[in-house]
Amino acid sequence: MPDELINFKKICSSRCTICSSGILKEIHDWRKNGAHYARICERAKDEFGVSVSEASLCRHFKGFITYKTNLATQIIKNDVLEEVTSQAVHMKRTVELLDLAYDQLLLKFKSNTYKIEVSDLEKLAKMRYQIMNGEQLDENNIKAIFQRATNEYGLDIQQGVLL
Repeated sequence: MPDELINFKKICSSRCTICSSGILKEIHDWRKNGAHYARICERAKDEFGVSVSEASLCRHFKGFITYKTNLATQIIKNDVLEEVTSQAVHMKRTVELLDLAYDQLLLKFKSNTYKIEVSDLEKLAKMRYQIMNGEQLDENNIKAIFQRATNEYGLDIQQGVLL
């Protein structure tokens, strides 16, 4: 996880002596560069006059792993929710477009304005059922149905175009 995503003010808890040491970023940099706990304790004392123990470093880095895991989980959760929401919106719009085309075809069928085949109405109803059941449909098949509805039956579905 990139360091820019990590807030170096308080990672574990307000009682963590490492988080409260004032040299949190330096401690993480040293650990990231492979320094062992004993060496980190020495450097903290020598360079900054801060006394830290190996036990507190151990507790801190265990808490840090939990912090990073929780942060990564939250990021993944947000990404998944965003993707699911996007798919749901697309599915809703596709169903609305299918309903619009179906309603217009049915009106034209009833008014005998055009010679509309019942199979076209069946295809639209079947597509709607498949989409509502979560099945993936071939987008080319959907486009072909709408193209035929527009070209052969004079339907105006421009208000719902999304494919």
